[in-house]
This record gives sequence, C-alpha cells and structure tokens, in this order.
Amino acid sequence: MTSEAELRHWLPRLVGIERAVGIELSSGEVVTSKPEEAHAAALTREEVTPAVHYVRFGFSKGQIEALAAGRAAVVATHLEYEARTPFEEATRAELVGDLRGSAMLAPLG
Repeated sequence: MTSEAELRHWLPRLVGIERAVGIELSSGEVVTSKPEEAHAAALTREEVTPAVHYVRFGFSKGQIEALAAGRAAVVATHLEYEARTPFEEATRAELVGDLRGSAMLAPLG
C-alpha cells in the first residue's frame, strides 16, 4: 500500500508519466502509451498527476508480429522515473492473443 507521504512525494514529480510508458519490442522499437480520451482531461494538471492512469497502446500488425516473435518489456522513460520490466512468456503470449483478436490494430493518433 502506498502511504499519503509517498503520494505527496511522487505525484507532483510524475506529471506526464502517462506519455512516458511503452512496450519495448525485441527490435528496440517502443510502442508508446496514450491516455484514454475519456480520462485525458483529468491528466492536464501541470502541478500533480493523478494516482491512477488509463492508457492504451496502439499496435500495428507488424508490431504485433514482432511482439509474438521475441521478448518484450514494459518501460518507463520519465525524467523522474525510469524502469524496465520484461514480460513473462505467458503474459506476452496472452497479450499477443488479445491483440490479434482486437479490431483496433492501427497505431493511435
């Protein structure tokens, strides 16, 4: 559980984090996150970010196949927070299955 003190420390520092998260493919290409339109207005505050974000990743068909063919990781490249967490094989396989079944295959604009 996150304490109130930790939230007060991190939320002002993480403004813009919703655009600094991506899925890194084995080629090094990163499919970046985009805030869901319904929640984007709540993210426009410049002094503090919300504690919860709703984001989407728009994969092309080629990116889905690249995800299927090799390793991948979730990455964060924010000035105040950088991280990289590889997908477990089962998680990657589930994501590929979901994306192959999705009607929305083109990158978000």
